[in-house]
Amino acid sequence: MSITVVVTCFNEERFIEQALLSVLNQSRLDLVDKIFVVDDESTDCSLEIIREIQSLDDRVEVIWQKNAGLAVARNNALQKVTSDWVCFLDGDDIWPVDKIEKQVMQVDLDPEVSLVYTDSYRFGNEERYIRARTLPQSGDGALLDYFCNDAPILSSVMVRTSIFSKVGVFDPELRVAQDTEMWTRAVSICKIAHVKEALLFRRMHSSSLGYNFEKKSQYLDLVTDKIVHQFPQLEPYRYMKDAMVRFEYARRSIHSKSRVMALKQVLAGLRINPRCIHGYAVFLIAIVPFSDALLRFSSKVRMGLSGAGQAARIPVPHYGREATRKKLKEGEV
Repeated sequence: MSITVVVTCFNEERFIEQALLSVLNQSRLDLVDKIFVVDDESTDCSLEIIREIQSLDDRVEVIWQKNAGLAVARNNALQKVTSDWVCFLDGDDIWPVDKIEKQVMQVDLDPEVSLVYTDSYRFGNEERYIRARTLPQSGDGALLDYFCNDAPILSSVMVRTSIFSKVGVFDPELRVAQDTEMWTRAVSICKIAHVKEALLFRRMHSSSLGYNFEKKSQYLDLVTDKIVHQFPQLEPYRYMKDAMVRFEYARRSIHSKSRVMALKQVLAGLRINPRCIHGYAVFLIAIVPFSDALLRFSSKVRMGLSGAGQAARIPVPHYGREATRKKLKEGEV
């Protein structure tokens, strides 16, 4: 088995070093034959830091492109991939040392699997364990479940390279949620597996699209349009997807204490799907005095209904450059 890691970066000077060091500290780095780092014309010191980390290991290759977005960045890297599998990592996220190892173990258990995803842990502006929904392994059930609920997070996915020749690459027209649309196509044809461990630390900060849901939500209807166009059998369930997007926007608005926006979004969601219990839980918290305890309770309800969950706080790994250099030199990773 051979693996390529694709890391994307745009103005991540504060975070890109930890992202890259987390790759170089993988316990199964022996399986990694290439680490492509695509810089999307960063205007800060990201590229300089990337080149410094590149000096630690000759498997690291830098790809620079004129600013075109993350989809194009990943596609440019995919053109160069010759390995059996691909892992993706956003430049502000971090892997624990056994991320790749645990996914390889899952493939060893079932060689027919073509996509492996994991749980994650949000940290930064928001800390919480996110247990991904365990989807049916294949067939229409997997496609429908994936469509109606949260998608696997890109930085947690390991996927066979051959899948891209069958379903195509990331849609360059989508500036956000390209992975949602991409994995929908993949799930429609391949067998998937879920590792029920937090093998991704997903950083939440003010400039990340994962945190700025208001900006991201503007594009999600377009993503849904594209998915339904490709898979017309999902049209009867579109209302569920549209409502969940608005409930999530409302929940995050409550978290940021934007109560007016929260009410606006939750009411919009309930008009779309008035039978959703989670929507009423969010509505109740939006209209009562703000309470962290109530918000945490709402999150637990949402996680319980979606098959996800929470766990105790997990220490976020930190990797040292010199320690990594020493391990690589001594062949410990």
